[in-house]
Amino acid sequence: MIRGIRFKIPNKYFHPFEEMMLNINIEKYIWTIADNQVFKKGGEFLFTEDTYWGIDFKKIIIHNIYYVVFANIKAFFNKNDISEIKDFHDFMQSKCQMVIICCDAEFVEIYCKSFDDLEIIRRNALEHDYQDVEEITSENDQRIDFSAF
Repeated sequence: MIRGIRFKIPNKYFHPFEEMMLNINIEKYIWTIADNQVFKKGGEFLFTEDTYWGIDFKKIIIHNIYYVVFANIKAFFNKNDISEIKDFHDFMQSKCQMVIICCDAEFVEIYCKSFDDLEIIRRNALEHDYQDVEEITSENDQRIDFSAF
């Protein structure tokens, strides 16, 4: 069973979340941000809140150039659906729709309940020449918890 997708992004300032989410309707979600060190040029944090409406999240990731050290980002349809997601089992039992985990400035794993959105993200990764693009399956998923550390 396909759980998600993983790949490596360039270790530099650019707009990776915009590239990853191109052609995804990110406005329909409420986004929660945890465990993050994502910096705009000049050293300011990209995310200053823990929760963003989709339109605000989209503006932030599109209108800035930034460097991702690590991040744990989750998408929910409704604010009342927001819950703590510790691992894949929690993810599947929850109403969370997508989890984006970025580690060590280049490693990205995205778990998503929509296979259509996963396919779009996979195509985006390939079109932007991200390295080591591969599906995360129940057979090759080595992640124990959904921590960015």
